[in-house]
Amino acid sequence: MEPHKALALALDPSLILAAQGITPDPWQRELLLASAREILLNCCRQSGRSTTVAGLASRSAAIRIWLPKWVAGGEVASELE
Repeated sequence: MEPHKALALALDPSLILAAQGITPDPWQRELLLASAREILLNCCRQSGRSTTVAGLASRSAAIRIWLPKWVAGGEVASELE
């Protein structure tokens, strides 16, 4: 994954769903941008809970795996210049 794409995903995780051809509903986008450690969802069946949580997991992976490698290697700084 390219550094600028990982950074974009970290800042706007709804891009993960968009990459899969899914336009997030307002509540999904709000959840994806939330910074709370724990969130309680009260959703109907087939509303996209699992898809949204998978997007959150992908964001966490991008932040924890990809970004530290680029920051440590100085690649992010050189990409932003």
